[in-house]
Amino acid sequence: MGGTAARIAFALAAGLALPAIAQDFPNRPVTMLVPYAAGGPGDQIARVIHMEMAQRMGQAVVIELKPGAGGNIGAEIVAKNVKPDGYTVLKASTSLASNPVLQKKFPFDHLADLIPVAGINIVPMSVVVSPAVPVKTLADFVDWAKKKQGGVTYGSAGPGTTSHLAGALFGAIAGIEVLHVPFKGVAPAQAALLGGQLEGMFDFVSSMAPQVRAGKLRALAVASRERLPSLPDVPTAAEAGYPAYDVAGWFGLFAPKGTPREIVMKWNEATNFALDHPDVKKRFADRGEIALRGTPEDFGRFYRGEVERWRKLMAGGRLQQID
Repeated sequence: MGGTAARIAFALAAGLALPAIAQDFPNRPVTMLVPYAAGGPGDQIARVIHMEMAQRMGQAVVIELKPGAGGNIGAEIVAKNVKPDGYTVLKASTSLASNPVLQKKFPFDHLADLIPVAGINIVPMSVVVSPAVPVKTLADFVDWAKKKQGGVTYGSAGPGTTSHLAGALFGAIAGIEVLHVPFKGVAPAQAALLGGQLEGMFDFVSSMAPQVRAGKLRALAVASRERLPSLPDVPTAAEAGYPAYDVAGWFGLFAPKGTPREIVMKWNEATNFALDHPDVKKRFADRGEIALRGTPEDFGRFYRGEVERWRKLMAGGRLQQID
């Protein structure tokens, strides 16, 4: 009887302790771990929303960058080495859905070890070339690429990232040879493109639009259903003759498994609060991004759908596994 009573008392205490912990959260600064390089879209978008999130949470939201391995290094830190107390969450992107499917050795169980917390945004991709490339349209680019000896060089934020896969996918759809050149982040890849070391990139509109508007890069298409206010003169891939090229990046928050539901909801509420802020809405519109607000369950369904999307592309032969 004594043992049973003790177990009941412990269970009751645990049940009462959880809301108390959640009610007190956060009582110190929290961290949003971004597994990508400084200056890239992951870093930029975090800085668009973190002040409004801090306003809602009542504590500073610190951005910590842990780039490498297409986002895998930072994601693994949160999945395996972070306490499930809500004080550190992962700000992941499309690579968290694609890497587990396309990489032969993924370092953790992405569906079991991380909890979807909140969607942030969807970011359409663009096809951008150096002004030195003698093309004006996407059709011209494909014709030029088919005639070019050795294929077209394009840069990415690293193996398995959205910018890598978007290029590989377009190459498969268009029937052209594309040579992937990985970098440690979008910013250094873009610098190489601006410097003439690369011929093109397939990357987020938000990252490329400022250079396109400045005349330093040439945009051939955007992979969105409609033209974007940030690049109104650039046709969609469908308008340019490639309706199958429908690819976009996204960002969202994840917590390590075991994080209490009440704490997950506080992060979710803070994210939605930031997405509803007029300044954030304007900045997203200016960057050609679409807010992805909703519940943790909404984001979980979206995430599982993205994983399945890459599985289907893999099964259909559009992409190949990478080491």
